[in-house]
Amino acid sequence: MDVLGRQEILAIADDLFASHTGKHFNDLQKKILLRTLEGKTYLDIANETHHTEKYIKETGGKLWKSLSKALGEKVNKSNIRATIERFHNSLSKSNIIQSFQIHNSNIWQDYGTHNNDAHLNNNHQASNASYYEDLSDVPVYENFYGREKELNFLEQKIITENYRLISILGINGIGKTALTVQLINKIKHHFNYVIYKSLSSSPTCTELHNKIFQFIGNSKKQFNNVSLSSYLRQYRCLIILDDLEFLFASENYAGTYKDGYKDYDLFFKTIANNHHQSCVILLSSQNNRQIELLETSNSSSFSLLLTGLGTKTKQILHQNNLQQEEHWDKLISIYNGHPLYLEITAKLIQYLFLGKVLVFLNEEESFLHNDIVILIQETLKILSPSETRLIEYLAQQSNPLSIPEIKNKTSLSTSVIINGIQSLKRRFLLETEAKNDHVRFQVIPLIKQYIKSIQSTSNKQTNDE
Repeated sequence: MDVLGRQEILAIADDLFASHTGKHFNDLQKKILLRTLEGKTYLDIANETHHTEKYIKETGGKLWKSLSKALGEKVNKSNIRATIERFHNSLSKSNIIQSFQIHNSNIWQDYGTHNNDAHLNNNHQASNASYYEDLSDVPVYENFYGREKELNFLEQKIITENYRLISILGINGIGKTALTVQLINKIKHHFNYVIYKSLSSSPTCTELHNKIFQFIGNSKKQFNNVSLSSYLRQYRCLIILDDLEFLFASENYAGTYKDGYKDYDLFFKTIANNHHQSCVILLSSQNNRQIELLETSNSSSFSLLLTGLGTKTKQILHQNNLQQEEHWDKLISIYNGHPLYLEITAKLIQYLFLGKVLVFLNEEESFLHNDIVILIQETLKILSPSETRLIEYLAQQSNPLSIPEIKNKTSLSTSVIINGIQSLKRRFLLETEAKNDHVRFQVIPLIKQYIKSIQSTSNKQTNDE
């Protein structure tokens, strides 16, 4: 009997589930199956996905029930691996499914044969017989709030206008990944290959290229630009690279690569400049000089900056059963429509204040609760020393300041101010105001309030001493 990997079992189970229900697994069902194969309990899965144990158990039970009906035998949490492997081996003997091994995972073609020379038709609609995906790094998102305009805009740019390099940018937690997951579901049928990779482990450019090339090319050859480019021309590929900021150095200006990672610049330049029918999407909480230059010099590259969702985040508050809806706008304004901040805060309000928004708002500086502070600290700890000094100064100002005004009121040189402001803007931590032929800058509100509270606490402690 063949011993199958987790991704192979997931692929087979997904096909069985679809054959019975007419739908493929959603993200949560995938997570339950994969974590079950790892020996995780329902409680473990609940903690990871932020659901109750009861909900995970019910969802898992429905999943096993559907697979039981598809297979004609009882499937449960303890026998899922053995049951799928037994099914796989029975099919392998009858040659109903042909598969081939790619980088420790199987790519399946149901009841058909893989065609290495498959080409796309004139409207770039990928053939159903040659669609493969590697979405093992995709996180679970059950809810999607707003962003319909951005979703349609990206679909237009990728499918109709054939943009080759796209950056989706914004501060951490603003919804870049959630938007991209929805985008994949919306447009994946236009592609032969869809690959989603997180860069949170900081792979070198060569390591990433080898993984992509192995998946697309079914090869153990080492990567080279020409070979990958030929596959991007021959097949229509959608490659998503999340967490780009993990390639950048801490305590340096935004978008500065760590030592040994500069090769990514050449990779992105090749993607943008070479003619092919594929698309690479970059997700990052920092912009990068090279990517900015590509946007100005190349008509096949652009960036989309995500900001707060505004009143659309009321869906989040409603989902968390918050009360006193007349005060929701104020809560949304405090967090500038930031979906993650509001999601975290809504859970806190429900947990500590029984869903009463006004009670929460009446507590002094309640909006800077610990869960929010941790996220802000993660954002600020990677700043360069000159950025830190600049943002601390700007946070103390009542009004936005221009570069000459900052220079007149501090000992910072013009070059330090300009480089610092540019870097803080590439991290999306500053707002810009243009008025009367002057451009002024101020820190985004929540970060400003946090810095002021820290400085106030520090001053109070000094006075007490």
